[in-house]
Amino acid sequence: MEEPPSQTRANRESNLHMAGIEAINIARTFQTRPIEASTLTRQSFRQHVEGDSPILHIGTHGDLNHRNPLLSSISIDHG
Repeated sequence: MEEPPSQTRANRESNLHMAGIEAINIARTFQTRPIEASTLTRQSFRQHVEGDSPILHIGTHGDLNHRNPLLSSISIDHG
């Protein structure tokens, strides 16, 4: 029996150990520093985005359901 999409996605998201390394490499490329948005309040995040940084990288990961493509999804990385 196949797991519900939310459980399958949760298991995959817990294994995103390379997401932090990806953020650091992108920050180095653009000579800035990464932030961990999941630790910020909505207002703090908004202030950061509206500040001096011209770059916003949002890490996403796809979950393709071959049996039922309408159950496919894109997950926003949250650390």
